[in-house]
Amino acid sequence: MGFNSSPLAFDLYPFTFLTMVESLEAIFMSFFIMIGQNIARRESERRHHFDLQINLLNEREMTAMLRLMGTIAAKLEISEADQAEA
Repeated sequence: MGFNSSPLAFDLYPFTFLTMVESLEAIFMSFFIMIGQNIARRESERRHHFDLQINLLNEREMTAMLRLMGTIAAKLEISEADQAEA
């Protein structure tokens, strides 16, 4: 006859529990992903600071070398016009 005597239920026990478990999993996954992103951001900032220090040191050394070359050119009596021709 097709008559169902049980009360209508949308989702039975295992499905509501599964939904709760999946929601908790999403919360924990987002938490761990955000922690990983913070660690990566800190490491990136550290690298950028290290690159800045290297670039400043390189600039200081290049300035010293240019001064030394200027001193050598002055002692050899070489003008800037002569250097441009070479």
